[in-house]
Amino acid sequence: MELRHLRYLIAVAEERSFVGAAARLGLAQPALSRQIRDLEHEIGTDLFIREASGTRPTPSGDECVRTARAILDDVAAALQRARLAEHGLVGRCVLGAGRYPLWNGLLARIVDQAKTDYPGIDVVIQEFSDENQWQALADAQVDIAFGTAPLQEAMQLATETHSLDVLDAIVVSRTHPLASRTSVKLRDLEGETWLRYAPGIDDEATKSFQSVLTRLGFTPSAKRMAVNLDALRMLVRSGAGWMALPRSMRNSLNNGLVAIPLDDLAVPFRYVVMQRRNDARPAVRSILRSIRRTAQREPDVAMKEPPSGIRALAASEAARTASKLELRHLRYFTAIVQYESIGRAAEALELTQPALSRQLRDLEQEVGVTLLTRTSRGVVPTLAGESLNQDALAILRSAARLPSEAQRVVRGTAGDCVVGLVPSPLIWETLTSAVAEIATRLPAINVRLEEIPTPAQATALREARLDIGLGHRQPTTMDLDPNIVRELLLPDAMATALVSERHPLAMRKAIVLADLHDSPLLFMERQFSPALYDYVMSTFARTGFTPRVDGEYNGLSTVWALAAQGLGWCIGTQSQLAFPPASLVAIPIRDFHVPWGIEVSYRGDERRAPVLEVIQSLRHAARELDASMASQENKYWSDLEASA
Repeated sequence: MELRHLRYLIAVAEERSFVGAAARLGLAQPALSRQIRDLEHEIGTDLFIREASGTRPTPSGDECVRTARAILDDVAAALQRARLAEHGLVGRCVLGAGRYPLWNGLLARIVDQAKTDYPGIDVVIQEFSDENQWQALADAQVDIAFGTAPLQEAMQLATETHSLDVLDAIVVSRTHPLASRTSVKLRDLEGETWLRYAPGIDDEATKSFQSVLTRLGFTPSAKRMAVNLDALRMLVRSGAGWMALPRSMRNSLNNGLVAIPLDDLAVPFRYVVMQRRNDARPAVRSILRSIRRTAQREPDVAMKEPPSGIRALAASEAARTASKLELRHLRYFTAIVQYESIGRAAEALELTQPALSRQLRDLEQEVGVTLLTRTSRGVVPTLAGESLNQDALAILRSAARLPSEAQRVVRGTAGDCVVGLVPSPLIWETLTSAVAEIATRLPAINVRLEEIPTPAQATALREARLDIGLGHRQPTTMDLDPNIVRELLLPDAMATALVSERHPLAMRKAIVLADLHDSPLLFMERQFSPALYDYVMSTFARTGFTPRVDGEYNGLSTVWALAAQGLGWCIGTQSQLAFPPASLVAIPIRDFHVPWGIEVSYRGDERRAPVLEVIQSLRHAARELDASMASQENKYWSDLEASA
């Protein structure tokens, strides 16, 4: 399948005629018909119904047309982002911010200007005290730093002045003797403790303030040093003394602190923009330009329009197309990025290196920007290449799902419904009741079953291999996809041990975890479900129990079979007190409880009647099973839905 097949598919659907579509595409009608037949063969179903009055899509064809339009839109957007990345109009820039600009509103103005100028650039703000900010910039943890300047002799950074502020006030705690004053003079501070940075981490503002005080002959009665601004504020809040305060911060103090103007002292200092020397990345250069705009003397004028040419450039890039681009170009490009070498990628793709190089040149010509940089060790993507690679991977995944999406529609039309399930007794009980009800009420619906673990069900639903998932509700989030609906059917809890009928503990009414110390735990590998594995192990740890794990297994049927042979014990649920697996006994564990349950999952855009009917039958079966268990004395669950 290539992008041209998707263009042909859309043209036939819109023209309702192969002849009309062929004329629109500039193709011979027989050639277009062959291309559509090839696509139908690859997808595995008919996409069009040929009639005397014209051509119309089948239900699968409608779904493929919808997906094809989305893929082509994604391709156009991906190319635009790659081109704009080359010009510094999209990308990511990490801005390290000092505390004063963050608190006095200066940073908010900068961020607002950046969003106005470059909406395609994701500006990430990281807060630092000044000395940590300088180091983070030197270590490439941030791209741009904004705050007070380091001392000139300590700088290994490119620095430019953004704006000025002035130290003309002090800050004290509300309990300080000076707190009630409307203003102070330097002589009023001679008997007080001055709180300041330690000399080894002085910034330019502190150094200037110290120099002025020395020139004026001011000597406080005591000094206390702090390693950062947070430590200074803590000392001030505790009433330990006073510290100098910028004018811009007078109205930004927290409760418990008081700003007092200095009548006879004003020391100017600057806020600076810092970057690593020779950092020429387009997105960084763009944000630097935007920051400089906020430093103009007439900020209101500066805010009206973004830098010259940016909107026009964005509009022109959006209008460009790449009519010769195919999915194979994206596959080849992502392989080169993955292997970091054209030679290794060619070998993996079973192509010759010259052939792959030609395909790459064709791609760069179609996109219009350089995508890879050649180095002595191989190739690395440019910023445009990084952008295109991320988008290309998503586009290729969407294209790969097209046959499955078409088959999903075919299943709905034929009345088929594929249910993926975990082979749990409670799930089998619920599903058996639901299928029996469906067979009586709607015999045309055919329910097909596939055994699939809970962690894999969301992926199978996304890829249209499943219509419904029946799995376990766990106390950890298994999937954050907003398009997958996860609905609790029956609450339960992991709170029992499953052991062989011949196990020494099999006749016990209840046990504690310590009773299982000498028996191997049959449990899954951590990589199978890291969050659940860690949750269970931390629950063990809270009771001081360390399980003996001699082997790890990822299938319930496997661990039940091994436990039935007396090779260890496995974790069971309260529901298994009533429904234990074959040849096993469920014993309550007094000091172990993990929220659990049975859930149904399905796609949020599900509209096919057979699937919706099966979901409704599962809900009904779960309610009936819940009611029947409620009448038994050993009702095994309480309302765990909130905790699950």
